[in-house]
Amino acid sequence: MKHELIALAVLILALAALAVGALVMHTVPVSAPASTGTVASSSPMAGSPLVGVWQSTTDPNFTREFKADGTLVDAYAGQSPSEGQWFTFTKATAPATDITYPLETGATYIRVTDAENPPVVLDFKVVKLTSNSLELIYLGRGNILDFTRVR
Repeated sequence: MKHELIALAVLILALAALAVGALVMHTVPVSAPASTGTVASSSPMAGSPLVGVWQSTTDPNFTREFKADGTLVDAYAGQSPSEGQWFTFTKATAPATDITYPLETGATYIRVTDAENPPVVLDFKVVKLTSNSLELIYLGRGNILDFTRVR
């Protein structure tokens, strides 16, 4: 059920972003520690500019929190939040076993794995990251997600 709700939220966000023509095709490096796989407690994401709570600009009921310990919390107003894990990677540090799309040199990517059984893995390209703005492209479909920092 949580997976279906997250998928629905992602679809709504993507359709709204596409409707306003918000496609931006430049990359912004993220100065976060890269990971080669799972996030372990000995390799926290502290210091990553992604750490914090981000609210969707197209659906203010949806927030995504990137925690410094590699935990991710997706929340939609009125529903129980879902948790998972996240880490960043580049073309050079990508998980070698399951990347099915071309990666760009110099680009930063985020892998999100939810806590469902079996887990759902979602990969995003970071298009824009400032202290208050985050733009991601969901690599599975090309959907664009825009966020503003809440905290």
